[in-house]
Amino acid sequence: MGRVPAYGQLLVFDEDTVYGVHVFTERVRVRRGFTPGGRGYRIFARDLDSAGGRNEDTWSAHIPVRVRGMVLADHTLFVAGSPDVVPADDPLAAFEGRRGGELWAIGGADGKRLGEVQHLDAPPVYDGLIAANGRLFLSTIDGRISCFGARN
Repeated sequence: MGRVPAYGQLLVFDEDTVYGVHVFTERVRVRRGFTPGGRGYRIFARDLDSAGGRNEDTWSAHIPVRVRGMVLADHTLFVAGSPDVVPADDPLAAFEGRRGGELWAIGGADGKRLGEVQHLDAPPVYDGLIAANGRLFLSTIDGRISCFGARN
């Protein structure tokens, strides 16, 4: 991965591609910033074989989720976090976990949303996703671990 300049708040990779999350994508005066309830977080994919100085994203998309966990399994990128909303009656609700969480499945090849679990009772802990044996495990801030995947 030393050949590919990629940065982000979370990164995962396989043999061919690095995937990441950018939170601070907006210009705020002379710095990068983020506006809650705006465009959301930017997820991206970049080829690891970027010889010749090409450092372009294969795909990128903004999603309305404050991504706190990300894992790659079988060419599917799973991201989880609280919704990127700012309700007028309780502006800190999503940030503090009172709006629950969301889990999205995203195609690794093209960045298209494959599916989602729209409402989780609580958002994930930071980096709280893991994939193993055809299953996805999610650890949430309320101390629970959920398992998604094949049943035997």
